Amino acid sequence: MIERVFILKRTEVFGELGEDILTSLSTYLDEAHYDTGETIFKKGDVGKTLYIVVDGSVRIHDDDTTIGTIGEDEIFGERSALTGNLHRASATAATDCKILKLDEDLLYEVMTGHPEVAQGLIEVLLERFK
Repeated sequence: MIERVFILKRTEVFGELGEDILTSLSTYLDEAHYDTGETIFKKGDVGKTLYIVVDGSVRIHDDDTTIGTIGEDEIFGERSALTGNLHRASATAATDCKILKLDEDLLYEVMTGHPEVAQGLIEVLLERFK
């Protein structure tokens, strides 16, 4: 539990939240492990999850074209988690990965009580669309 709080604290989106909120939030995170080359989601899948990379890296791609690489303490899947739209790219483990997953319902609940989370997500989205 404490490890998850430290992970959330290091992220751009959740770093400004108090430890009590992060402790509560961390209880709702699901942990997943992916081997190198394993698909996390495919382009066209319905997105309802925000992902946080704990260890390793994730390749975001459209077929063979790499769009970007997401590393430790970074998030991905935010656009689809916010909109419920289909993923516009695929995500594949570039290395063995440990990832925390946050369901969209809880994400919205956190944003409702803490507008700084919504602001952090907007900043991440704007940075990605530069």
